Amino acid sequence: MTDAPVPAAVREDDRWELVEETEEDLGKTGPVRVTARRTLYGDRRLRERVREATGVDRQWRSLFASTLVTAPPLSRGITDLVVRTVAAPVAGSRFAADLRDRGFEGVGSVETSRPTVGDGTRARATRFSARIPVEGADPVDAEALLAVWGRDDHMLAAGGTYPVGRLRTAAGEAPFDPPAEYRRDLLELIRTVG
Repeated sequence: MTDAPVPAAVREDDRWELVEETEEDLGKTGPVRVTARRTLYGDRRLRERVREATGVDRQWRSLFASTLVTAPPLSRGITDLVVRTVAAPVAGSRFAADLRDRGFEGVGSVETSRPTVGDGTRARATRFSARIPVEGADPVDAEALLAVWGRDDHMLAAGGTYPVGRLRTAAGEAPFDPPAEYRRDLLELIRTVG
């Protein structure tokens, strides 16, 4: 199984902490079995800054990378077809369900796009909106991004979450950066996956 291709900029930066590594059999479609290996990182520094300013302790910003491998392996032309017709829609549903499992509310897709990733391939990307419930405060608006693309005989998926709203508590206000910075940083990291 190919490891999840987390960018060196994340693995080597102490701002990011490993949250979870999973390997999952996603089942069979006809004669093809699909297995996913996913690695999830969280922004440790942002979590600590928000906790110090507001008393709220949770993961605010994340990045994940997954490798989706099929057995038997798919040829490049078939991989692109599978990404377009099966992998991107299924990954979008699973990603939305995962966000809900992690406590996000009101998860819904906002727009789709075709960003170029590191090797010049066009990914299929979906941006989601959501809210992060906070005890004793208004929910914080958030966004999530998922991109899926083919690479040789396997597929890659990458994405993450970030706050776009404000968090104000009796203890103080969260020191979030502007949403456009989080969005740009996440897209740049996704482009280096692989």
